[in-house]
Amino acid sequence: KTFQSQLQRERDFNQKILNTTQSMILVLDTAGLISYANRRCYEAGYKEEEMVGRRLVELVEPSQRKDFEAALETTANGHQVENLELRARRSDGSLGYFSISLSPMRDEQSTVNSVVVVMTDITDAALLQAKLAHAERMATIGRLVSGVAHEVNNPLAAILGFTDLLLENPEMPASAQEDLKIILQETQRTKDIVQ
Repeated sequence: KTFQSQLQRERDFNQKILNTTQSMILVLDTAGLISYANRRCYEAGYKEEEMVGRRLVELVEPSQRKDFEAALETTANGHQVENLELRARRSDGSLGYFSISLSPMRDEQSTVNSVVVVMTDITDAALLQAKLAHAERMATIGRLVSGVAHEVNNPLAAILGFTDLLLENPEMPASAQEDLKIILQETQRTKDIVQ
């Protein structure tokens, strides 16, 4: 009775761990069929009939299924695969980014008989990372544009200065003064555009 009581406590403890984690934990047979899904899978909106008895690879985006199948085969051969990032169908039908780790589970003879899959939805983190990369690109473009604007403003300032000096020269013919006013006006317009 003591042994049974201790075994039940350990079983309850393990069940609590599986059900309170924020990651989806699934157990697959070596063919890739889901035999167990923790509570988090169902809290994420998946239904039991969608999970148990189904091949997990069916949830993976078709273009990445070969990567998942290769990872499953590696795990079935006794090696762990960690942090495989794949796009997979979420319970609402949308595609999300998941970090997936696969670990072999062995029987008493050390033969791999199941695969434990831990899936973490990293869609928000992936979107945030994409936004950060975009912001960094925009900052780089901003620095480039700022440098170009500075380099263009220098000759424009010289053109404006020398045009002003020529216009103040009383010996400048009227026809040349008209041309210089156009140069002054267009240079100022270019400077405003650069700003």
